[in-house]
Amino acid sequence: MKDKRSMIAQLIIEMNILEKREIKRKEMINLIKEVNQSQMIGHACRFVINSEQVITHIQKYRMTAVEKKIEKEKIERLRNGQ
Repeated sequence: MKDKRSMIAQLIIEMNILEKREIKRKEMINLIKEVNQSQMIGHACRFVINSEQVITHIQKYRMTAVEKKIEKEKIERLRNGQ
């Protein structure tokens, strides 16, 4: 089985901007926070808090660091005519 951090990072990368996902396993919140703070993700998600001040969802609000890097590389290739 894959490392849980890698699985969480992959899910965040695959999310669309402004997409929300419910956090079904509340014990994973700290791990999700850790992944969100990693260089690869770069704080791309925010946590949605309900009226009882409980984290219920994550929401992607910008591209991850990995997505930005890939986008930059694509633009450079296009500029160089490759």
